[in-house]
Order: sequence, then structure tokens, then C-alpha cells
Amino acid sequence: MLRRASTYKPRLYYCIVRWKAPEEGMTKCNTDGASQGNLGSSAYGFYLRNSHGDLIYAVAENLGIRTNVEAELRAILEAIKYCVAKKVEKLIVELDSLLMVKIIKEV
Repeated sequence: MLRRASTYKPRLYYCIVRWKAPEEGMTKCNTDGASQGNLGSSAYGFYLRNSHGDLIYAVAENLGIRTNVEAELRAILEAIKYCVAKKVEKLIVELDSLLMVKIIKEV
């Protein structure tokens, strides 16, 4: 096992990720939350863009000491609260957290 570990070469996978504008009449919201350590200094942010890629709104906020899950959830919650308050009806929400996607799909 030691010999195998010393000769191990990790495989590197990559893909190009590009932001894609929503269809005409739609608004796209991208969210993110992060924590420095997993209970640590945390923040969230989200932004909205129209079908031309124009920035409609963006915000980021420090959350203090939280987990990464709390930061991700707060980003989604604040984005939805903003969109409801501004009556954004045709909305696409993009997340970078597979865990959050699974949680939302189960609800």
C-alpha cells in the first residue's frame, strides 16, 4: 500500500464553466455562500441578471461565525425574499452547492 501511495498520480478533471443568459423575459439569480473553515467567518451573496446579461441587482453580506451550509442557505433565502419583494416572477435560480440542490428537491 505504501508503494502504491508513493507512485499515485491523481487524475485531473476539468470543464469550462460559462454563465449562460436566461431566455428572453426571464431573470437569472446566482447565489453563493462560503465559510472560512466549517464553523468560521462566513458570508453570502447573490446577483440577478436579465436575458441580455445586464446586472439588475447584487448584494453580499458578512454573516459572522457560521457553517458553510448556513451560508449557502442564507444566500438562497435572501435571494428568494428579494425576488418576492420585487415581484420577480420568471426566475431561474442557479446554485453551486449540490447539497443545497438535493435539499431543495426533497422539500
